[in-house]
Amino acid sequence: MKNDLKSIYFALPAEMKNTTRLMDSEELVKWVPVLPYGEAYRSMGISENGYWVVKVASGLCELTESHSYMYVMILLEQTVSEIRSQLTEFFNCSDIPIDPDSVFPFREIVKFGLEQQDEYWVGLAFDWYECLPLMKKNSLKDSLEKLAKSKRASQKLRQRASKEVGSKLPKR
Repeated sequence: MKNDLKSIYFALPAEMKNTTRLMDSEELVKWVPVLPYGEAYRSMGISENGYWVVKVASGLCELTESHSYMYVMILLEQTVSEIRSQLTEFFNCSDIPIDPDSVFPFREIVKFGLEQQDEYWVGLAFDWYECLPLMKKNSLKDSLEKLAKSKRASQKLRQRASKEVGSKLPKR
């Protein structure tokens, strides 16, 4: 995916590109805003290094570590089809014929959401999970197994997760 993102970045016109300081660093990174969301100063984009990045008030964060997805968890409040539509519109307007599912980190956002302590975020992540392609769903089996065994999750979410992994877990 990284090489695809680099190719996309370099295919975009220079006037779309910004330079922003990385959070907690003096390093400047060139990037293109792709998906505005939430508050006015937040935007997800693609960096010249081939990473998804998020612009927040304190700078730019590269989405390279699982914990960095906390900055985009709010996207779970939109539907997958809304996100896909916005991405498709951006890529079409930029004359880049690409399927958003092949480059956007849907799976990573879902994984982060499924591993939250808050029932609200887990539920939203599950809604996104149901829209993922089968291969991406299969890669989340460990997260679902943890959720199915979790004492913090409601019975409804545990049963939903258990059904997805296809196993009956022992009762507690």
